[in-house]
Amino acid sequence: MTKKVSVITVCFNAEASIGNTLKSVLDQTYTDYEYVIVDGASKDNTLKIIEDYKAGFEAKGIKITIISEKDNGIYDAMNKAVKHCSGEWLIYLNADDSLADPDVLKDMFETKAYEGFDVVYGDSYRVKGELKKLDLADKSIDHLRDFKFFCHQATFTRREVFDKISFDPQFRICADYDFFLQAYLMDMKFHYENRVVCIYSVEGTSNRDYYRTILDNYNVKIKNGLEKKSRTIKVKAFIWNIKHTVLREW
Repeated sequence: MTKKVSVITVCFNAEASIGNTLKSVLDQTYTDYEYVIVDGASKDNTLKIIEDYKAGFEAKGIKITIISEKDNGIYDAMNKAVKHCSGEWLIYLNADDSLADPDVLKDMFETKAYEGFDVVYGDSYRVKGELKKLDLADKSIDHLRDFKFFCHQATFTRREVFDKISFDPQFRICADYDFFLQAYLMDMKFHYENRVVCIYSVEGTSNRDYYRTILDNYNVKIKNGLEKKSRTIKVKAFIWNIKHTVLREW
């Protein structure tokens, strides 16, 4: 049976954080959703923690699908997850992430259909240790050309979009940027919703290895015809990284 939303969690050896993710999904007051978990054959207690929560989802009548097998990285797993989704809208909420509060899905979908839109995105909180800051998404989707990118974990994408675009695993960090940039260049329609959707950690690879993130970003733009191949691309990425290391806040 088709659901309004498919919530997807991709994880690997995530015993330290997966519980918060699972609880935030289970606690949703809206029930027209399913939960798809793709685990990369974890060797710690991740699967046990997932199994401990399984009964809670089943008691609420929430379909939960759990796949645990080796994959070729996070974006391979994210592509794999789509095949198990029946929802009209998909959201990725991986280990270290959580929905902002129990009413997120209710507020986003109980009375709203988003007719004519392919991607709906909102705001997010970023956390680092005990610190928490609000990230307001850029309302101008044209800024995707400049890598001013909304938070992927605060984004709902229509299922049909994945019939045309998938995550390109050649990008180890910025395949999500490549995905939404392709959607933008294909003239798909984006909608900003004034609502905090998720809480995400800044301890991930894209924040810890900012130089490689910027380099990946340049390569995404090259693939999509927004930059030309250049021998100086690594130098550009290095300079950009130095500037933004000074200017950006965590």
